[in-house]
Amino acid sequence: MAQAQREHLFPLGLEDFYNLITDYTSYPSFVEGVEACDVLDMGETGGRVRFEINMIKKISYILALSHERPRRVSWELESGEVFKKNSGSWHLHQEDPGATRAIYSVDIEVKGFFPGARTVVKMLTEVRLPAMLEAYEREALRRVRQ
Repeated sequence: MAQAQREHLFPLGLEDFYNLITDYTSYPSFVEGVEACDVLDMGETGGRVRFEINMIKKISYILALSHERPRRVSWELESGEVFKKNSGSWHLHQEDPGATRAIYSVDIEVKGFFPGARTVVKMLTEVRLPAMLEAYEREALRRVRQ
């Protein structure tokens, strides 16, 4: 099991940043390693999304998402071939009209043992997490400039 938490200031207002992180179908265009995000079901308070990521190998999983507009997005693993657990959240706080402070938390555990299991967990929490936050910042800046 691995847990990680990061806090980051993003250059978008609260509603706009919330819209960015809940725009799941756009993830493959700006988050490295995300190959597909298929929205299976979505409503105002959450839904289900199938993610396909490419790390050491392709990994597919479905997350059940809960939305509390515009302050929180959380998730729990519904199914997947590699993860035993994948839960987490975004907690959002308006810093000023043009900035949102986000606290991103994730807790993952892989099923059993397979070659590269430790590497997958380490990559997700120590390498991919900082890179992912940087990708969201770049996308936030791109959206501000539009």
